[in-house]
Amino acid sequence: MTQASPAGQGAFLDLSARAKFRVTRADRFRFLNGQITNDLRKASETVAVEACVLNAKGKMDAHIFVCALGECFLVDAAPNLREKLRARLERYVIADDVEVEDVTDQFSLFHVLSPELQRVEDGRVVSVQRFVEPGCDIWSDAAHRDALSQRLSSHFEFLDPVAAETRFQQRRHEVGCARARRRQKLRQGYFGRSGFASISLKLLRQRRRRVDVLSRQRLKIDLPGLTLCPSSDVIGYRLRFSNGYESRNLFCSRAAHL
Repeated sequence: MTQASPAGQGAFLDLSARAKFRVTRADRFRFLNGQITNDLRKASETVAVEACVLNAKGKMDAHIFVCALGECFLVDAAPNLREKLRARLERYVIADDVEVEDVTDQFSLFHVLSPELQRVEDGRVVSVQRFVEPGCDIWSDAAHRDALSQRLSSHFEFLDPVAAETRFQQRRHEVGCARARRRQKLRQGYFGRSGFASISLKLLRQRRRRVDVLSRQRLKIDLPGLTLCPSSDVIGYRLRFSNGYESRNLFCSRAAHL
């Protein structure tokens, strides 16, 4: 096994209980690509794709991961979808040359939270991001499950379902806070800390590269509720910001944009 990181810096999960299906025969690609929300061309023997299976009303039937294996595709989903997902896929096999086989008991599945893992003895490594942290799956025969689990334990920390959920919730919270801070900075760049509309030179260059200040032609900036129109009364721009029935006229001098 290729060790991706020193002990204690990585972790792995045992996902062998997930429902697993093998889609085979000549029309497997066309059929499966029409049943999922992602582009199946992105899936390969070393990269898995995340997708959803929807019903006729657009509601989600299953959240799945798909990878290729020779002349077939491997699909894994939540354990409680083992019977439901197979019936859902086979329902739309009408004139297609496709077979959906349940292989849950034939394969073991581990997920390692480390994108640097390259190869594993008695296993096949597939790159996939199942959680916030990047990682990879390890597919192997069910007979090698215990031996593979012991080898992974010597390099990575084992996460039980409770510990894994706690860790991922903390990571999601950190990522969510970082995204919120970036959105706040973006809003401040558009509207300023006071919350009122403020036009900067950078914003004007993004929306209109060349603006004639003295022209009476009406111009617009693609922001909700914000209209920019030239004014001959003031050297600069007149901003009209509508908020329900309330409107404000704001002014900024041309010197602020030079």
